Amino acid sequence: MNTLLHISLLCSLTLQSIASDAMVRRQSNDIDSETMPECTKSFCAGLGTIIYGGTGVHCPYTDSDAKTWSRQCFCNLKTPLRCAWICNWNAWMNAEDWYTGNTGCGPQADDLDLKGLPACAEDCLPDALMDAGCITKGRQCFCLNGDMLGCQNSCSHQERAEVATWLEGACNISQQLANQGVEKGSFLEDPSFWATLVDKASVIFGGRGDEGVHKEVVAPPSRTGQPLRWYEIWAVVVLCFTAVAILIGWRVSSHIGRIKSNPAERASLLPTGETL
Repeated sequence: MNTLLHISLLCSLTLQSIASDAMVRRQSNDIDSETMPECTKSFCAGLGTIIYGGTGVHCPYTDSDAKTWSRQCFCNLKTPLRCAWICNWNAWMNAEDWYTGNTGCGPQADDLDLKGLPACAEDCLPDALMDAGCITKGRQCFCLNGDMLGCQNSCSHQERAEVATWLEGACNISQQLANQGVEKGSFLEDPSFWATLVDKASVIFGGRGDEGVHKEVVAPPSRTGQPLRWYEIWAVVVLCFTAVAILIGWRVSSHIGRIKSNPAERASLLPTGETL
């Protein structure tokens, strides 16, 4: 019984700690760069980069140490992780997890809304994103990749106009870039920004930034000190309840076994006057 009590207490304390950490993160009005994954932090905060989220839009720092941004500003950006796009795929997915799970922007904050996109492109885009490496099919991965991935090719002239309108709003890009994306496929913007990031990668990682902007410029970061994701929390809960259920079952089984093997104990359970 003591073992069962200890496990129940441990599970309770673990779940309370998880809930407390989540509440602390929700209560803050600022995005803290110290909570960012390693590679994301290097390019989005460690070198003083201001968070940009599209054409002419950015979030200035809210502190003198250049470590925090306004949550409202950050969450309203279409591509706040733009500065982390230079990280490799593993580090990029860590950044996406951080964005949807640790910033307070919400688990659906990076969803790519296909509403308004004509069927000729909508039917193509999800699978094309997977093939391009955006396995989460997130908005930022699509917008920062800057390519329609051929999904506009089967659209009519009128449908292409609809694609351009959708693209302009989905990624917060100029009408000119949106039209370019429909006509040529690529809608990459502001080459000077990427050149700056490549130069920084060159300084930090011994010249590897000269290879250009792609997902293998930066080595994968170590996964340390990151908050649990929802499915990891669920696994903890299930594990706790499973452990308690197993212990209860074992105790009951042991008790029944003792009764069956001990005639005197069985007799004591019978109503007065009855015999085995």
